[in-house]
Amino acid sequence: MGQRSQIYVRINKPNGDKKIFARYYSWNFGTRMISRARYTIEWLLGSYFSSYLLEDDKFANKLSRIMDTNFDYKDVVFGSDIVKDYQEEGIDDINFNEYAFMEQDNNDGQLYLDLICKYDKEGHKVEKIKVKYAFVDNDLERVLSANNYMQWNMFYSYDSEVKWEDEISNYSSSYLEDEIAFTKDNISYIDETASLMTGDELESYINYNYNIKSKKGLTTFRTEAGELITLSMYDMMNISNKYERILLKEYVLENYKIPETEDVDALIHDIWELKNDYCGEQDRESENLAIVKILEERR
Repeated sequence: MGQRSQIYVRINKPNGDKKIFARYYSWNFGTRMISRARYTIEWLLGSYFSSYLLEDDKFANKLSRIMDTNFDYKDVVFGSDIVKDYQEEGIDDINFNEYAFMEQDNNDGQLYLDLICKYDKEGHKVEKIKVKYAFVDNDLERVLSANNYMQWNMFYSYDSEVKWEDEISNYSSSYLEDEIAFTKDNISYIDETASLMTGDELESYINYNYNIKSKKGLTTFRTEAGELITLSMYDMMNISNKYERILLKEYVLENYKIPETEDVDALIHDIWELKNDYCGEQDRESENLAIVKILEERR
């Protein structure tokens, strides 16, 4: 389906950890995205919720229904739960952040909402909420305000001198006049109740470790101390790569004379990358070819 986009809501817990809710939509763009932004913010600011509720599936279900409902258009679009999709069907070789933020089909941008909550002394009831937001285009190239998102999404360009509301006005319809009016009202509400993220804040949002693992391909080990640990395929691949690099470093140091001025870790990194160019398999022959080539180049 077309008009694909995503909306993310993040809420901090009393201990500083952050809980994320993420929805994937078809047919959510332009004025519709702005409308969902406004009413999702309004519902969150007007709702009673506590640290307990953040861990309650009922809260997640309520939030998803609010996000799915378009109150201006009196319509509902059923989004899908990106977090649940990753947990149940996650891809082995990418982590949650890459899956959620980079790998979703998108041609109408994304919305990021960040709720910074101040809790009572017991760390349960939310006493104060600050909201930050960011719209982005489908390439995550820049942080956009609500109005700038409308401008980009109307023309899929940053170069148009025509305003988005003037472009809509070109189509003669009393309904479209209402659409312009309520969209402007929604943009004003967003600007008044939320502050625009900086580029660094958005980058931090995207790179934060949400500790969400895919249940697909999980393997449980028992450590020597008797502790049970569960790793995903993504975790195991990372561990395997680190282990292979340690073995490669030991092999190089044992079999080759490395100048004292050489940065050994940088050398191992370059050999590893070049080895993969020679051969996708981690075999000794491709390692030797890479080692010889790198050492010859650095003499």
